[in-house]
Amino acid sequence: MDADDFHDEDINSSVAKYEEMVKNKDWQFFDPEELENIIEYYIADDKLKKALSVVEFASQQHPYSVMFIIKKAQIEIIVGHFDEALEIIEHAESLEPANEEVAVMKGEIYLHLEDNKEAYSCFDRAIERTSEPNELILSIAFILQSNDLFEVAILYLSRILHNDPNNPEALYETAYCYDMMDELLKSIDFYQKLIDVNPYSSSAWFNLGAVYNKLGLFDKALEAFDYAILIHDSFSSAHFNKANTLVELDRYKEAIEEYDKTLELEGPDPITYCNIAGCYEKLLQFNKAREFYKKAVKLNSTFAEGWFGIGITYDEEGRYAEALNYVKRACELESDNTEYLLALADAEYKSGNDAEAEKAYTRLIELDPTLDDAWLDWSFVLYERDDLDGAADLLKEAIKTNPDISALYYRIVNYLYENGKVSEAKYYLEIALTLNFDEHFLLFEFAPYLKKAVEINDLIELYRK
Repeated sequence: MDADDFHDEDINSSVAKYEEMVKNKDWQFFDPEELENIIEYYIADDKLKKALSVVEFASQQHPYSVMFIIKKAQIEIIVGHFDEALEIIEHAESLEPANEEVAVMKGEIYLHLEDNKEAYSCFDRAIERTSEPNELILSIAFILQSNDLFEVAILYLSRILHNDPNNPEALYETAYCYDMMDELLKSIDFYQKLIDVNPYSSSAWFNLGAVYNKLGLFDKALEAFDYAILIHDSFSSAHFNKANTLVELDRYKEAIEEYDKTLELEGPDPITYCNIAGCYEKLLQFNKAREFYKKAVKLNSTFAEGWFGIGITYDEEGRYAEALNYVKRACELESDNTEYLLALADAEYKSGNDAEAEKAYTRLIELDPTLDDAWLDWSFVLYERDDLDGAADLLKEAIKTNPDISALYYRIVNYLYENGKVSEAKYYLEIALTLNFDEHFLLFEFAPYLKKAVEINDLIELYRK
């Protein structure tokens, strides 16, 4: 929740009345509910000092109200003062020992203090005291979820489902917990149970689609998003996720339509613009792609993905000098992004700046020595200079760090064989074939002439058997 959720005219009027009172030092009476709303307004707007000052004022006007002691503890939790929060909530407990809200907050504090056993004990006492256990258990489940205790949250939610197997909130939250635990099939089972109970739950269909996407079941995901949109046509996230799914299915024109619908509902957004641009790239419409990447950076000049995208469209058109400028801009914004650095190295090389390309490759290897594309591309720069020894030596260094990446071995075979070092080439080929026989096509992809090299093909056939 944030301050925008407090659109109620009475709340805004109460806040204005309180601020006017403070400004004029003209103390007035506020009823407890009015003060609680003002406190919540300031908490939602992240104005915690103001919220605390209202708590102090409220405690003076209503000294016997435990609610404001609870609010003070809540603020201490938000700022991370857990010991202070515990002291405050224990004072509230001494005043109202049977107050379940106090017990729940005390349990939350113990979670932050990493005393889970005591936390669960507090939660259980709260449930025993309340006349509305389902509502309270849901609140406890939210607290557990926010602390990444999804398995425990499921155990509490099962108390609801034991007596009310079709409780929609408990089904939804259980499915969400399984989703967060990456137990996706169980998550699907609970979302489907929820849909059986409430087939018009757009959020259930949406989340079901998201899980199917994670599992790579894109047709099923698409169907789920379609149902979510059918129920709630202005569900912008459903349109956005449907578009992402259509991209996975290579249905780029349809994806663009869904991204456009997202823009209609949510307004301009750099990520959506970039996604549309990506679709146009796949359709080989680089001018159109560039148009949307430019819209993204116009909206947010620090959005590195947009600058990078512009550079890639120029690269695809063979306009390497222009590509270089935009890729450099992306790297300035995200200096440790290996994807951008790899493209920068390539753009420098294509622009004839070999020394700068090598600097970029060196930086890449420093950042991530397991990045085989960086080693392979850098070795190719040396190969193109007819430095076969240098290219092979570089990959020998790469293999020291990455002894299990077969692509490195297959490429070094190419360099060694072309350099007349057939025995050494065969040595590395045997290792490559042992690591991953199926990737031997990489040999011929790089050097088709090797299809006629008898000693190479004999060795492949030996390992095939």
